[in-house]
Amino acid sequence: MPSYARSGLSLIEMVTAVLIFCFLIGSFWHVFMQSRTIITIGMHDTEALNIAASFFSQARHLRNISKFPNESSRAIKPSNAIQLPLNKKIDLPDWNPQIFTVKFEMKNFPGTLFRPAKLLTLQIEWKENLGKTHVYDFPVLCVDE
Repeated sequence: MPSYARSGLSLIEMVTAVLIFCFLIGSFWHVFMQSRTIITIGMHDTEALNIAASFFSQARHLRNISKFPNESSRAIKPSNAIQLPLNKKIDLPDWNPQIFTVKFEMKNFPGTLFRPAKLLTLQIEWKENLGKTHVYDFPVLCVDE
């Protein structure tokens, strides 16, 4: 009687091994894509904060702010400074216009009795891959001395 030695894998074992492999690869791929999304969101947050920090540091040093007229919200293009009256400007670092929308607004600040003040607001907006829109408002209160 011939003995048949088992050699190789059966079809059921092969299909089971392929399914387990696909499940593991799919799980790793999901974790990779989720961490990539979180890193992208963090990079955009950091870039928005860098633009705002540049805005803050320059807006705090403006003088004769009461002579500036109010401005409604206007969009700012990359590599353009925010032009203000009296030959003043606020330079901002470059940003990607396909990702970010940057707006600037200047208005009187109510409630100051002895010194005039203006509220300068920089609004930075962008959409993430997940469809969520981030809108950050960065206000600076400038008071005449």
